[in-house]
Parts: sequence; C-alpha cells; structure tokens
Amino acid sequence: GEFGAALGNEQLIGLAAELSTVRSYPPLTRRKDGKYEGDILGFVKGLRLAARLTYFLRERLSGSAVAVNWGHLLKDGRSCSPECDVIVHRTGHIREWNGNAHPIMDFKFVEPERAMAVISCKSFLNAIDRDYPKALKKYGVEKIFLFAECCRRSRLDALRKTAKRAG
Repeated sequence: GEFGAALGNEQLIGLAAELSTVRSYPPLTRRKDGKYEGDILGFVKGLRLAARLTYFLRERLSGSAVAVNWGHLLKDGRSCSPECDVIVHRTGHIREWNGNAHPIMDFKFVEPERAMAVISCKSFLNAIDRDYPKALKKYGVEKIFLFAECCRRSRLDALRKTAKRAG
C-alpha cells in the first residue's frame, strides 16, 4: 500500500533534503589570494552518500539473505577488485577490517561469486570512469550501478549515455 511505500522511501526523501541543504551552504572561506578553502572533501561527501545508501539498502533488504557492505571483491584470495562503495551480496565475507561494536570503518572483503551488484557513489559527478565496469566484470559482476548526488544539468544526457556505453 501507499503507507508501506512511504515508509520504504522515507530515508531517501530525508537524504535528498539533507544533502540539498548541505550542498546549498558549503563551508567555504575566501583567502586573500582569491582561492577558496574549507570545503568538505569530495571523497568525504561521496563516502557519506555511500554510507547512507548502504543503510537504506540494508533496511530495505533486511528480510532477505542479502548483505550490503563497502569493500573489495577478493578473487582466489589474491586479487582485489577496485574499491566498491556498495556491494550487494549473499551473506558472508572473507574478512572484515576495523569492524566492531562502534566502527569508524566497516570494510569487507567479499568473494566475487557472492556479489549480486556493485554501486559506485559520487557526490558530484563530472565524468564517467569507463574502466570501472570493465574491471568489475573481470570479477563476474554483471550489475553495476552509479548513484550520484548531483551533476551539472547541461551534462546529464552526455553522462547518462557515457555511463550506459561503459556498462
């Protein structure tokens, strides 16, 4: 029903509003030389976006035998994939780094055959990394998604086309 759909999407609606507010008021300071400083690093913004998406997916998929984590796919115990902002995988992992009751970092090494999908998260999308999907396909990942907070409106169609061509 409508109430269930509203409950299910509540976190995403709240996230969109929250990110919009933060993006509208970046903590920038203009220096004497005319350059700006004090902005939150793009990496940190992207990490926050990935974390929030992970929490959303964990809750939405909580009734299934699926886990959602940040990490690497580890092939044959020797070869690491590129970093995966979000891995949707069948439960289980090879190793967890720095995870405990109150982790700062909760990073998992997951066997590629457990991976169902990988999502790359970007705070501000400027360009498409064409090598990323190719590298993940070597690990058997067929479903690769891109989740971005924002991009220039004038670039949206070109970015979409390039992303689809890249896989």
